[in-house]
Amino acid sequence: MSSNVDKNKKKLDRLEKQALGENQRIIKPGECMKYMTVEIDSGCLSIELLGTSITSVLAQNQIQYKIRSNIIQNSIIWKRTLPQNLISSSQNELQLSEKIVQEKIVLLLMSAKDFIQHVKSKSLLNEIKTNQQMFSSDYTFELMICGLKSYCTQNRGAVGRTETEFALTEIQLQANCCHRLLESSEEVGQVIQQYTKSIAERPYKEQKAEKYEKENFYLGNDSKDCVRVQNGIGLSRLWQQQLIKLPNVTLEIAEAIISKYPMPILFVEALEKSDSKETLLADLSIRRAGGPLTTNRRIGNELSRKICNLFMNEDPSSNI
Repeated sequence: MSSNVDKNKKKLDRLEKQALGENQRIIKPGECMKYMTVEIDSGCLSIELLGTSITSVLAQNQIQYKIRSNIIQNSIIWKRTLPQNLISSSQNELQLSEKIVQEKIVLLLMSAKDFIQHVKSKSLLNEIKTNQQMFSSDYTFELMICGLKSYCTQNRGAVGRTETEFALTEIQLQANCCHRLLESSEEVGQVIQQYTKSIAERPYKEQKAEKYEKENFYLGNDSKDCVRVQNGIGLSRLWQQQLIKLPNVTLEIAEAIISKYPMPILFVEALEKSDSKETLLADLSIRRAGGPLTTNRRIGNELSRKICNLFMNEDPSSNI
């Protein structure tokens, strides 16, 4: 009995590690798109100017899609496959199962003709809110209007520009629903592709942002502007890099400050002891070139004030 418990525990640990590794792998750019499925309401294909060209664009970009009857007519939603759940099979063995998660964003496709009718009847806001009530409040809705420019060209005077802009502003302010104007099926397909990529990569980007918030990632060589520090080597260059990130601080100015204060702590201590903090750096000489034509200039009061305030001011709303 004990051996079976140990065996199941080891298998559980192994499956948990496998699930964790799998979850990390499938959210990475390049892999995450394989686990996304675009579910397109069948009504979208009957919208004028669209037809089956939407699916052609998705197929060309190897994006998985399904044509089905969504809960909202002419809508597009996304679902992600997550192979992460641990289940117990009929043979009392632990296995990994797939989990399907619906992303909390809905695209509403609307023909220009339907849009104009809603604008004329002042029913666009009510239409959007009715659709939003079918989902929880944390869903994001966006309206894609297809062929409005060409429709208005062919039907001049169908609706006024003021009324159109008022209706679009109303749904943005009162229903938090943004809009895009699309004139061809290729544009619609490209937008769906862009949304799919953005939604697929969101967990990876959120995880990376959370990691960077917790760590001093600027010490790593994550980009060409970062400085690697190891065993104290590189601290001087990091201090220099920090200074030249400030507006109007050139390499020569940074070198002048570092020659006087080799470390940030020395600069801060000097500020704390100084009676005239804002002018502490004002008289530092900046060497602009080498040789007999060398010229010198001062950092000056204004730049000194900005740099010193940046290091000493504790008011987050203060203008530097």
